[in-house]
Amino acid sequence: MPDNQKPYILGVDLGVVSLGWAAIEVNGQGPKGLLAAGVRCWDTSDASPSNAEQGKKKPANQTRRESRQTRRQLFRRAQRLRRTYRTLQDMGLVPRGPRSSTVRKATLDAIDQQAKEWLKQNVPVLANDDLLDHTFVYRLRAAALDHALPPQLLGRVFFHLAQRRGYLSNRRSAPKEEKHGEVEKGISELEQNIRASGARTLGEYFSRVNPLEQRIRARWTSRKMYQHEFELIWNAQRPHHPTVLTDENKKKLFKALFFQRPLKSQKGLVGRCTLECLTKDLGNGQVEVIYPFRRAPMACLEAQRIRYMQRINDLTLIDPKGDMRSLTQEERQTLYALAETHEKLTFDAIKKVLGLTGEGWKFSMERGGEKELPGNKTAVRIRRIIGTKTWENLSESQRKELVDTIIAYLSPEALAARLQKVWHFAPEVADKLSKVTLESGYHKYSRRAIRKLLPLLEKGDSLNTAIQKIYGGTQRKTDVHDLLPPVQEVVKDVRNPLVVRALTELRKVVNALIRKYGKPQLIRIELARDLKNPRKVREKRAEEMRQREKQRKAAAAKIQEVLGREAKGADIEKYLLAEECNWECPYTGRPITLEALLGDQPQFDVEHIWPFSRSLDNSFANKTLCYHQENRDVKKNRTPFEAYGSNQQPWHEILARVERFKEPFKSEKLRRFKAESIPEDYPQRDLNDTRWISREAADYLGHLYGGRIDPSGKQRIFAIKGQLTAIVRQAWDLNTILGGGPEKERTDHRHHAIDAITIALADASLVQRISWAAARLPKTFSRITVQIDPPWEGFLNDVRQQIHNIVVSYRPNRRVSGPLHDANFYTPPIGGQKPKHRKQLKDLSPKEVSKIVDDRIRTLVQETLERHGGKEPKNVFNSPENLPVFNGRKVKSVRIWVSDHVMPVGQNHRIRYVIPSSKHHIEIYALLDDQGNETAWQGKVVSLYEAFQRMKNGQPVVCRDHGPNTRFKFSLCKSDYIEWIGEDQRKQLLRVVSLSDDDIEFRLPNDARPMSVIKRERGRIRANYSKLFKRNTRKVWVTPLGEVRPAND
Repeated sequence: MPDNQKPYILGVDLGVVSLGWAAIEVNGQGPKGLLAAGVRCWDTSDASPSNAEQGKKKPANQTRRESRQTRRQLFRRAQRLRRTYRTLQDMGLVPRGPRSSTVRKATLDAIDQQAKEWLKQNVPVLANDDLLDHTFVYRLRAAALDHALPPQLLGRVFFHLAQRRGYLSNRRSAPKEEKHGEVEKGISELEQNIRASGARTLGEYFSRVNPLEQRIRARWTSRKMYQHEFELIWNAQRPHHPTVLTDENKKKLFKALFFQRPLKSQKGLVGRCTLECLTKDLGNGQVEVIYPFRRAPMACLEAQRIRYMQRINDLTLIDPKGDMRSLTQEERQTLYALAETHEKLTFDAIKKVLGLTGEGWKFSMERGGEKELPGNKTAVRIRRIIGTKTWENLSESQRKELVDTIIAYLSPEALAARLQKVWHFAPEVADKLSKVTLESGYHKYSRRAIRKLLPLLEKGDSLNTAIQKIYGGTQRKTDVHDLLPPVQEVVKDVRNPLVVRALTELRKVVNALIRKYGKPQLIRIELARDLKNPRKVREKRAEEMRQREKQRKAAAAKIQEVLGREAKGADIEKYLLAEECNWECPYTGRPITLEALLGDQPQFDVEHIWPFSRSLDNSFANKTLCYHQENRDVKKNRTPFEAYGSNQQPWHEILARVERFKEPFKSEKLRRFKAESIPEDYPQRDLNDTRWISREAADYLGHLYGGRIDPSGKQRIFAIKGQLTAIVRQAWDLNTILGGGPEKERTDHRHHAIDAITIALADASLVQRISWAAARLPKTFSRITVQIDPPWEGFLNDVRQQIHNIVVSYRPNRRVSGPLHDANFYTPPIGGQKPKHRKQLKDLSPKEVSKIVDDRIRTLVQETLERHGGKEPKNVFNSPENLPVFNGRKVKSVRIWVSDHVMPVGQNHRIRYVIPSSKHHIEIYALLDDQGNETAWQGKVVSLYEAFQRMKNGQPVVCRDHGPNTRFKFSLCKSDYIEWIGEDQRKQLLRVVSLSDDDIEFRLPNDARPMSVIKRERGRIRANYSKLFKRNTRKVWVTPLGEVRPAND
């Protein structure tokens, strides 16, 4: 620790991609002066500011997740086909031999030719069928029901079932028996068509469909359709192949065809209880505090009881005269007993059981609009099935064990068997009990903690009082550390990469401050929350929240009534969206039913009006419903205007349906539908994530003191209301420092440091002074125009000087990770010819139209665009009717020339040509003359792929040897800093923002403008190797505290 440590308070303004900090020196009387301030930024691919501003690029983690999911699905499908083919070979139903995909395809092609010939010979009606080439597999499946198939053709039938095996929901079955009319509309209609046609199986039905009139593929089919067809074909063919179609082989083949691995257990994702902790002796007087206990399931009896006891104990009774009192112990016990036998307690029922007759009796919660309290839903639902007498004959431990058994089992069949074998329930009772729906989710605390709290609640204590008596409060206890430990060591439950990155950067800054100035006396961190509103505003918002809760309860009740299961949060949201849009898809006009909305195979998606990957807005105001096929095939990742604005008739029909939406979000959603583009400054993910990050950061910072409240009882970590900083900036004229005006200047990163200064000074006395000043203002004045005295004389000048001296620190991006190349495959560069690849017309840029390979297609596309007023391809070809026609067929995609360099990946027949995805770094080196003098600079751009290969081969990622007569100068990656001689002959500090061969782009350290604004204002700073050489450039390192030092690369 430093010898010259000064007492100070640390203020932190923490966001998703930035951190402002300020150290305020204090003495016994209060703030004394500004010790230091700074800004630390980082560029995460998940929340890049430029991506958010432009609204174009998906978050990288979403792209990785989608690509990983696609790879896994393709791998599992290929694995299933290999497993099925191997099983069929073992059964003798397909020829033995190599099992590679190439050989398998050739074998199946030969079998397909045999199948066509066999069908023509054995099914006379097909002898002259022109559609046989399109439907022969389905004809073969239909023939398998009535004809003896040769072994290889029977194997082909079974293999086709493996290729298309239908959709199986992972959702637990509803308590009521499934009916065809209660599943999603597509499958229901298909099943009705199958019955109406007289077909016995799905294959037989498709064999009768004309593929030129109706599509066979791209339909929703259920897994049970294929399983039913498998059973019928097996039974029909078994007499003809008795030695092959044995029971043992049936089990093997059925498993190969239809096995689907169960979902991974989510137990490890359940949060931990913050009350119960254990200590571990590490020796040398050090003790580690750990939180090993998981939160209790909401359906367990302990969680049910502590919930209703907490609410009952919080009741305040108001008599007809207006006098208020708490419930007596006898009254509370009466309500406890009532809650054990009822799922909910209405206030009318509570008054009746307590004998409160006459008018005027009220509970305090009724004033807020509440109508009821929760009861023991778990006990009531189980009691209803097994009977009151049986339930009461069970001991308390037996009841808990029974509930735990029901919670633990996911399979109703396995649970029913367990209930019969162990609990000796009758089959019909076990069946009903196995399908009972209990509450999902988890309580805030563990069972261990709840069991300690329940006795105090039974005596009448409030939950907070009980926690205070047993645990001394809710503050999380930790070890006391001199420096913040690594995030992953102490915050193990946080998995969001944005949070982990933000906390990691926070650790770098705080630890650097502690090494330089010592540990702060206390830390204040800003939470993105509103300043406390006036009473009327609070009451209005509370009433709005209660109305929303009322709607949610009504939706849950309706779902329970119709579908016979408890609604989850996502179900309720979909129901409310359906109510809002009048149970009509705003995009297609299709009617929406509850079964099609929330069945096992939903037909309607929750759809973001402005795509989430571009707007980063997951609020209700940005959501609606869309028919699943329309959403996935047409709307996709586009705004409504981008998807439909070029086609007038459907566009006006869509807007008319939106205009019929119900309030309160009708106007906002109509505005979003009509918007031609997403505003560049719109994305609000930073605000939403900041709320969570700030809470996690407060707990994380507590490790410096043994918790937010230290062992002596002094609070060390404070969370500040988000709106407070705006008011203080106005009151002290801090907005004039960067922008010169009354508004906050957000185009300069240093505004985060100004916020941090206000946060560090935001103690209770400041809030009180603001409230007093605001109360004295006329009603016509804004609350943020208050005037309060600065914390010390000369405050504004001190802050201005400190802010102007700040060098924004950026985290360099040196990690060798991420996508090594793009997702497209290109033709090999043969004979010096440029590579090419295929692209959808609607995805073309205007420049790519001229790069279409085929001259005739290029001319056709250009003429089509001219007929539509020269619009961009995405606005024209979004509508299928606008696609050009060539040789009688619509052109959907074209091959285009690509000027980028391609590289091979893979080996042998698996070689593919791809474009490296990104630049990792650039290596700058000098060319020397015979005397060793530098004559010029050159550079080598190293792609992420090449950097990965170097690391993989054990070589240095940065190569410092570039041949004879060269001298390595430095390497640059994104967010590195350089220092050169500017045009005014002064030293200038710049940050790297992009790398290309002989073209490097920089920004000033404090510049926070979107790239689109910089381009529009012609403010780009670019340099080639020659310019770097002439300006005597050197690489520097900016520490987390903003100190500039030589890089010594």
